[in-house]
Amino acid sequence: MADKNDKLQVSPEPGEQPSEEKKPNWFWKLVWNNKLVFFLLILLIAGAVYSFTSIRLTERRAEKQRQELTRYYEEKTDSLYVAGLELTAKTFSWAVRSEMIRENMDQVDQFFSSLIAQPEIIKIKLVNPANGEVLLSTDRKDRGRTIEDNRIVAAESTFVMNRDEERLLVSPVMGLTARIGVLVIIVNPDVP
Repeated sequence: MADKNDKLQVSPEPGEQPSEEKKPNWFWKLVWNNKLVFFLLILLIAGAVYSFTSIRLTERRAEKQRQELTRYYEEKTDSLYVAGLELTAKTFSWAVRSEMIRENMDQVDQFFSSLIAQPEIIKIKLVNPANGEVLLSTDRKDRGRTIEDNRIVAAESTFVMNRDEERLLVSPVMGLTARIGVLVIIVNPDVP
């Protein structure tokens, strides 16, 4: 007779593996026994990931905004600088006009010498609007040469022109009825 404590062994059917009793994984047992701790740990990790991601996105937005503001204010500064240059060119052309009407080219040359002393001014030319010939220049080699750029020779109002690596201020010198000259001031393009 068989004892109650003896287990009845059932032989597996052909092609079947003997069944082993599944033991719970130690990790899942640890998690199950400490549910609150692991829940809080997962919340802490999720919060840290969210915080780091949020900080990174905020930094990127701030950097982009800083670059946009920098570009905007550089453009504003440049436009104010150009407006100041245009005003200077207009005023200077009036001074040159009054001396040209008096046929006092020596005084115009002295005006040029005074203005060229400014660090941002590279060269100053006075051009004959009829033929484009340089009448007076702070660079003696330019005198007598012809300006080929029709925008300069035909200038009717003061404007700033960027060409190659130069910034040109072009201002007509108006007589009583017609243009008597065109003032070309070459300034350093690296100055705002």
